[in-house]
Amino acid sequence: MNTRPDSFSERASMPPPGAARLAYSRTGQGEPLVLLHGQGLSRHSWDPIITELSGSRDVIAVDLPGHGESPRQPKGRGSAPADQAVAVGELLDELDLESVHVAGNSTGGWVALELGRLQRARTVTALSPAGLWRRKAPLYIRAAMRQTRLNARVIRRLAPNAPRSRLARALFMATASGHPLSLPYPPVH
Repeated sequence: MNTRPDSFSERASMPPPGAARLAYSRTGQGEPLVLLHGQGLSRHSWDPIITELSGSRDVIAVDLPGHGESPRQPKGRGSAPADQAVAVGELLDELDLESVHVAGNSTGGWVALELGRLQRARTVTALSPAGLWRRKAPLYIRAAMRQTRLNARVIRRLAPNAPRSRLARALFMATASGHPLSLPYPPVH
């Protein structure tokens, strides 16, 4: 169901095969606002607020590297938030945007802060940003991320259609969502 107003046209871009370019959706008018999702999610996690934001902003919702429809980082590039911020900066270059307003949630919040450090952000709104620990990530965070990556690989091989099941999505996302049973499955384009 499209809840976006007819006066705004959404422009979506998919990365070509083998390219480092990130997938994004763009709609609205006004100053540019880049939205960055959390770990394991996609740009569609912002869908509930896109319509409202697009009334006063040029909204660019990005799939971070290795998420949604964006490819993983090219070989030799890292996947840390600082590396992801560089990839988002390259997208901004492609869109001919020197600096933008940025909002990010969780890992996306950390990437938003890194974009600020790179002086690519006019303003940064970081919602529950990851990475604010003093030294390295706590052991439980590192263990949970390793387990999540392992689960994704196993599920992708053994049961590629599992995320389409409401129960499987809820079990897989229980630690990342307050309402895992209500998580939608985005249609395949």
